[in-house]
Amino acid sequence: MGEKEQNKSSVDDEKEIDDKKELDDKKKLVHDHPVFKTIDNGDLERIQNYFEIEGLSIELEDQHGMTPLMHASWKGNGEVANYLIKQGADPNGGNHEHNYTCLHFAGLAGKPEVCKILLEAGAKTYHTNSVSRTAAAMAAFVGNHNCVSVINNFVPKEDVTYFTRKQPFEEKPKLSAELAKPLHDLVMFMNTHPVRIALKFKECPPLLDNITQVRKVLEMMSDREFKNRSDVNEVMSLKFHIIHYIVKDIEKQLEKDQQKQDASVKSPFIDRWIKWQLVGREDDGYPVYQENFLRQGIKEFPFPESQLFKMLVTNFSQCTNYGEGQTAAEYINGAFNGQKGFKDHENCDTCGEEGAAKKCSSCKSADYCDQACQKYHWFVHKKHCTKLKKKHDETEKRIASQKEKEAIEQDKKVENRSKDA
Repeated sequence: MGEKEQNKSSVDDEKEIDDKKELDDKKKLVHDHPVFKTIDNGDLERIQNYFEIEGLSIELEDQHGMTPLMHASWKGNGEVANYLIKQGADPNGGNHEHNYTCLHFAGLAGKPEVCKILLEAGAKTYHTNSVSRTAAAMAAFVGNHNCVSVINNFVPKEDVTYFTRKQPFEEKPKLSAELAKPLHDLVMFMNTHPVRIALKFKECPPLLDNITQVRKVLEMMSDREFKNRSDVNEVMSLKFHIIHYIVKDIEKQLEKDQQKQDASVKSPFIDRWIKWQLVGREDDGYPVYQENFLRQGIKEFPFPESQLFKMLVTNFSQCTNYGEGQTAAEYINGAFNGQKGFKDHENCDTCGEEGAAKKCSSCKSADYCDQACQKYHWFVHKKHCTKLKKKHDETEKRIASQKEKEAIEQDKKVENRSKDA
């Protein structure tokens, strides 16, 4: 190679090095932008100045490919996340080095309210990271089950309002416009216990008045979720199915009730349907009817190839002694909300709602959301309250006795150490 060519090659190498250095300097300048630290600190006023006055890009990325919205999601700051989304931030944006999304970060941070903000803005639940885990899977992995529930149970409003618009060859829409909001509220429930579903119908009479419409739309929603080739959602398909199954039974019993027209019956139909679900066996009050009802509902799921369906059927087949282990309602809710390693709360004995804060004042063994749920369950519980109270008192005495023994043993150990000293 001639001297001239060598000099040219050397100049090109130096230029390449200089260009790389310049790019690195630019990257460093952008990546180290103070807006990211400001977002981490939650200073909304300064954040607004960066984007509204200085004209900073809302999709600016740091050295890890994280956008401002990703930082806000990781910090669990709903106020900042809301602001960034209103400014046009993409909830599915960014180029994180391990393919994490905003929803991944919110789930890992354990912030269900931020998860909801992102989902309402259009965050996709099916995006996976570099280890092929969705946001819900990562949230479950670190034990943030509230986030799992929000993600798995989210239903875009459009999925319901679609049925309020007249489609080609239809004389009228499948769903009345007034039913869109209450039906959307219903399908967003994280608790599909039959009593909880029935209580929604009691709270919103138009749902009961138009129950046939509601039932048909729920069936179509279940089919759409499973038959969607681009994004099959077994969880939502099964969830819509079980709600449809419950609603179908309410509709069936309502028709029978209206045909009887028994003037002597004074209690509302929904109250009576709820009590049918709560009827318990004589020896302990366990709701056998409800258990069989829900198991049959799962069996009627029209897509037996579903892995979720197979899992539930297997769980039911292994739990043949009713009252031992989880109820069918708990298994089903666990399939939608994520199975928890341990139970740190009590469920309402009436509607299955988690975190029941009230107890029967007598036996301290029955758990309820409120006085209304306790009232519904009393016709069952009153037969067993005295027996449960006796059992509870014996347990309390045994615990107290054990603690007293441990305290005496501890005092003896202290006394022996003092003597040895």
